[in-house]
Amino acid sequence: MTVDADPGARAAADPNQLRQVLYNLLFNALDTQPGGGAVRVSVAAPRPDSGLTLTVEDDGPGLPAGLGDTIFEPFVSTKETGVGLGLSVCRRIAESHGGTLTAVARSKGAAFTLALPPARPALAH
Repeated sequence: MTVDADPGARAAADPNQLRQVLYNLLFNALDTQPGGGAVRVSVAAPRPDSGLTLTVEDDGPGLPAGLGDTIFEPFVSTKETGVGLGLSVCRRIAESHGGTLTAVARSKGAAFTLALPPARPALAH
């Protein structure tokens, strides 16, 4: 696994919920490659004070053609033993923070990107 993180990337997010999103995305990426494969995580700030994007990419079999956004609906799974709640929970967490979670099928593997708005400056008392 490789990690590329921009130390200046900041977002207003509940750390436990963000941890849950990252856990689910990483688990899915690793689960699609039982024989091993590459997983890449990147955290970036597209522009200063623009929030952050967190992307998890893998070299697994990718997403089935035509699946689109239904992958984020409850009880939709591409796994034989999957319940289909992980990605729907992740999207709900993203949206509750004013962000988005998107999926992109690639020629080899898939990429999931969480985009969160910037952290708000602290108010002076």
